[in-house]
Amino acid sequence: MKPFLIGLSAGAVIMLLYAPKSGRDTRRYIRRRVDRGREFMERQADSVHRLQHDVHVKSRKTLKRADKALTAAILAGRSVAAALM
Repeated sequence: MKPFLIGLSAGAVIMLLYAPKSGRDTRRYIRRRVDRGREFMERQADSVHRLQHDVHVKSRKTLKRADKALTAAILAGRSVAAALM
């Protein structure tokens, strides 16, 4: 994340130095780009949050199924062991 922010800052400085537009136009342009970037990052964060939630729900279901299967196997093993004694 740190290298990204450094690159972003360096790019912004270079852009300002070589900007072919007036200061006000350049500031508007930068503001629009920052707003778009923020919106993009918010969408990505929402997407990651939904994915994390889905993985959490699916993993809990899988663990419950595995627990039931293991319990059934243990009970079956006990039954077999009791029958052999």
